[in-house]
Amino acid sequence: MSNVPGTEGPAVTVSVSSDHMEAYIFTDPQKANQISKEKVLSILRENKVIFGVDEKAVGLAVTQYLGRKVVVAKGKPVENGQNGEIIYHFLDTTKGRPEMREDGSVDFYSLHLVKNVKQGELLATRVPPTEGIVGMTVYGGVMKPKPGKGFLLRQGKNTLLDGENKLIATCDGHVSVSHDGLISVSAVYEVSGDVDFSTGNIDFVGNIIVTGGIKSGFIVKADGSVEVFGGVEGGSIFAGKDVTVRGGIMGQGKGTIIAGGNVTARFVENGNVQAGENVNISDAVLNSSINAGKKIVVEGRRGAIVGGVIRAGEEVSAKVIGSHLAPLTQIEVGIKPGVRQAYKELCADITNEEKNLEKAKQMMTVLDHMARTKGELPEDKKELLEKLRATEDKINEGIEERKKRKLELESELSSLRLSKVKVQDTVFPGVTVIIGNLTLNLNDQIRRCYFSEEDGDIKIYPLV
Repeated sequence: MSNVPGTEGPAVTVSVSSDHMEAYIFTDPQKANQISKEKVLSILRENKVIFGVDEKAVGLAVTQYLGRKVVVAKGKPVENGQNGEIIYHFLDTTKGRPEMREDGSVDFYSLHLVKNVKQGELLATRVPPTEGIVGMTVYGGVMKPKPGKGFLLRQGKNTLLDGENKLIATCDGHVSVSHDGLISVSAVYEVSGDVDFSTGNIDFVGNIIVTGGIKSGFIVKADGSVEVFGGVEGGSIFAGKDVTVRGGIMGQGKGTIIAGGNVTARFVENGNVQAGENVNISDAVLNSSINAGKKIVVEGRRGAIVGGVIRAGEEVSAKVIGSHLAPLTQIEVGIKPGVRQAYKELCADITNEEKNLEKAKQMMTVLDHMARTKGELPEDKKELLEKLRATEDKINEGIEERKKRKLELESELSSLRLSKVKVQDTVFPGVTVIIGNLTLNLNDQIRRCYFSEEDGDIKIYPLV
């Protein structure tokens, strides 16, 4: 386009890019006397270049850059909107991968497949899409942006929308997201099949159901209850409430079952079972350690307790205790498991402290004798004497506290009136019955009886 007349062509030529986003001028240096900044700006307006004009660039084009093609106007590029997104706060990058220990070794038992969340915890946040920013050509033409794509928070079971952009859990449990983005929280975590290297250890805030079994070395932890449809083979269970094993518990000398409530199983073999309430076994207990805060009942088809140590706070009941082979079988009732051990440890502590007290007294006697014979002790001996006197006071206080606790434990050990060992069929020689602090070693086979404390002794009564 020519806007400054001349004999051989225009002094200023205006051109625009095909996308209308840049405007250029070319100036003829031989006609510099015909060109000025103001004239160029007027020419641009005449050519409908009205947006993004750079007056500084125009000034340079008519002074320093004569004879060159110079960009003198730029449009504003359109900015399309950003897509929205869902931020999942529970995603774990280590999920499904073995845990790396501090020493560099790999723990193949820990895969972190369970993601625990608490009630009220933020699960996901929705980031809304943006509309974008309008663009403009050098001709002043409007370019509309393409808005971003949005996503909705999909509310699943046990979740609650807090406005449009936040999703929270309404219960403790395991959080998961489906292939179509549905976020749910389950109060029960179900393992389809066995707990093994495909699942890793399980640690869950609610209840756990295992449709298979628990393999050797694996651990299942639950704040609630655990139900296992199969058996436990050298694995361990730690539950805040009840444990139910429909198959048997084969401890293999290393598995442990601990429940805050009851433990129920078909059998226990070479196992270690602890229950805050009751233990109910439908078949047999073989060479195992069983502890229950209240009752242990083994009264199924066999209903046998053979070998091991069985402790219950109130009662042990079984069809058969011991066998013809006379394995060491110890039955304890009348105290909560651990009280007897605590009593033994406390007595040992008192004995040790009394020995320490005697040693301190002997040293003080020696120092007192030195003071009487020499008139005055050296400074280091005076300091030692003061320390010994302070130690004596501290030891005496400790002994008194321990003796008070000893009396409390003795009171618990003496609460035996309701404690019983019941035998529905036969108890064999080699069985030891302990009620409180009383012990009875059986040398004869006895049928249908129960054992209880009376007048400071263990009595045997017929079971009617």
